[in-house]
Amino acid sequence: MLDMSVANLGFLACALFFNTLTAPTVKFTQSADGSYTYNKYCIYFIAEFIKLGVAAGWSVWKYHTDPDIAKIMKVSRRDIMQ
Repeated sequence: MLDMSVANLGFLACALFFNTLTAPTVKFTQSADGSYTYNKYCIYFIAEFIKLGVAAGWSVWKYHTDPDIAKIMKVSRRDIMQ
């Protein structure tokens, strides 16, 4: 059975929020004539960067607060390069 603590549910809510926010943000910032005054792909890059930061922060937090996860959480240079 899954252990779904409030903190884990908070992480899932953040991930879902950032994942679904990108497309509406691009559409909302569109000009009246249908063009963009910026490179619209930057929003996707920034959203992915934010998600990466949230996931990395969450992993570090779990590593320092849950001793069971700290035992099995190993990161190699190969993992980072992927």
